[in-house]
Amino acid sequence: MPRLYIANHNTWWDGFFLYALNQRHLRDDIHLMMGEEQFQKFRFFRKLGVFSIRTDRIGDVKAAFEYSLRVLRQSHRSSLWIFPSGEMVPYGSPVQYKDGFARIAALAQPLNVIPVATRIEYIDNQYPDVFILGGEPILCVDQRAETIFKNGTRSLRELIQRLEHRISQRNFSDFRPLLTGRSSVSDRYAKIKGAD
Repeated sequence: MPRLYIANHNTWWDGFFLYALNQRHLRDDIHLMMGEEQFQKFRFFRKLGVFSIRTDRIGDVKAAFEYSLRVLRQSHRSSLWIFPSGEMVPYGSPVQYKDGFARIAALAQPLNVIPVATRIEYIDNQYPDVFILGGEPILCVDQRAETIFKNGTRSLRELIQRLEHRISQRNFSDFRPLLTGRSSVSDRYAKIKGAD
């Protein structure tokens, strides 16, 4: 069944994190919607399955919706990723979600809408940790766009709050490393100190 993922968008790196998640674990034929202005600045995103939407022209919005529907219908391994905020919003700032994902989902039914929360935090060392938490799929069959929007955004908000709470409680027990970078100064120091 096709999957439409909706995620919060707080940093420039969010698309890369979701692409890495897909490459390592989901292995879908991934497509991610990006605003035209950012897409023109960073054309290399096209190689990662990114396509653009220009929201100031109704014809361009319609074309992006039609492309999204083709993506969702092309195979059972296709997935579409959308940031429903439509822009980067700093952590803790109020977010006004746009209903485009719900309108696409209503036209592509049956499908699953899956919320995904991401967060970058500096925990115990100089390099950031990125946390990604997936929510329960929301099965959409014969639903109106308004219902999909309400259920999807509510699930995404709740998932973001759950992720924030887990981070604040340092509850990382079932998180797995997705990518690892070089060792931080604190990691190297701990290894040297442990060798004494």
